[in-house]
Amino acid sequence: GRLTALTSLWLSKNQLTSLPAELGRLTALTELDLHKNQLTSVPAQLGRLTALTDLRLQGNKLSSVPAELGRLSALTYLDLSEDQLISLPAEWKPGAALEKSGCFIHRIQRN
Repeated sequence: GRLTALTSLWLSKNQLTSLPAELGRLTALTELDLHKNQLTSVPAQLGRLTALTDLRLQGNKLSSVPAELGRLSALTYLDLSEDQLISLPAEWKPGAALEKSGCFIHRIQRN
């Protein structure tokens, strides 16, 4: 309850293997940096972070991402490079802001 006003959370390079679903309660977050961990999945509850503008997930072991992340309409920067993704959920419709700025995804196709 005390961290609900948190706007930036940087947890990169910590060898994290999982994330608690409770991260979805940090609805004031605008920046979430989880790059270069050992994540194989991210909780669907991250889709509740509708204020998020910057999401960095590169350099993990993600082979898929939950469709709920497609709700992050405020995103202007998304990095999924250096992961093991080969497709994105069909429900993902990036907002205009994301299309114009930075979306770094390699070898990705839409289902």
